[in-house]
Amino acid sequence: MDASELTMRLLDDPRLSDALLGELDAGDYGSTARLRARWLLCDALAIAPGEIIRDATFQTAARELEKAGDPASARAMTELAKTGAEITTASREWSGRYSGRPQTASEWADAALLSSGRVTRQVPPQPATGVDGARYESATLSASSGRGATEIVLVTTSARTTEIVKPFGSARDRDEWVNDRLRGREGTIASWEIAQCRTTREEQVLAWALRQGDGVAATGGGWNPGKFTSHLRSEIFAAWAAASKASGGRPDLDAVEDALERRMLRAPWWGSLEVGGRDGVAATGYLHRLVQTGVSTPQAIRATQWLIREDREAAAQQRAAWRTEPGSPDRAARHAVRPDEQPAPALTAIRHRV
Repeated sequence: MDASELTMRLLDDPRLSDALLGELDAGDYGSTARLRARWLLCDALAIAPGEIIRDATFQTAARELEKAGDPASARAMTELAKTGAEITTASREWSGRYSGRPQTASEWADAALLSSGRVTRQVPPQPATGVDGARYESATLSASSGRGATEIVLVTTSARTTEIVKPFGSARDRDEWVNDRLRGREGTIASWEIAQCRTTREEQVLAWALRQGDGVAATGGGWNPGKFTSHLRSEIFAAWAAASKASGGRPDLDAVEDALERRMLRAPWWGSLEVGGRDGVAATGYLHRLVQTGVSTPQAIRATQWLIREDREAAAQQRAAWRTEPGSPDRAARHAVRPDEQPAPALTAIRHRV
């Protein structure tokens, strides 16, 4: 949409300008209020997903509206012209979050099982969206001997990995685990007690930070929270960190919610689809469940140590591959290493999941 069309739409619909100014006034013209107003405008004008109105377009529309004798609409456009930099920065953060991330030993082991022919998916596939934005799919894993099968769950993450969660004693245990993790559920996260995997360990580290207020360092440190395999877990941690910095200490839940709302409003359109929408309802629901679920100190430490071990070994494998690669480019110029480009780790590095 160009500036002329935007100007005409606002002149033709004074109520839209009133709504934009009402949103800005309600938020004291702060950054969150500007983001809310921006999306209110995009929804009202049925802007296609992925189409971004540039700051220059808002600025030009503001000048045209001023000339047309509509200073109120011009003021709204001037405020929306302040949102572009934040939207662009967020888009780059989301798009580059898993750039260069190496596959871990457990992820290689799961990939090998998926390609072995031993995994049987439901027909037709019936993946469900989890509370964390991942896709959950029930399946079975046949024994290597060909006799019998184990109930498993396939978890497809934001990092484009597919984690095999096992073992489950029965299909009922498996279904309870999946149902507990579906978007829209409330209360504590009971699935931690049924089966452990990277997804649940990441949640335990995040829940510890949220409840204890002193971050991942409280669990022994050494694990980079940027390594969450879920966009939503990454955003919740970033919201907690921003609220902690603003408060100068342990933030209250309302402050974390406010920071998370802003982060959801600045998410790219494809990211907002994964995390349940720009309104932040699904994201806040996940935040509440994490806070409500207790994590003991030993539990948090074990989860952190497991993640540290996995990621350090994966990083070492990646560095070894770069050292042996002729003409290896500088770190700044390296692109993401796809699974088919990364050498598989030694078999001794592949550990069975507890």
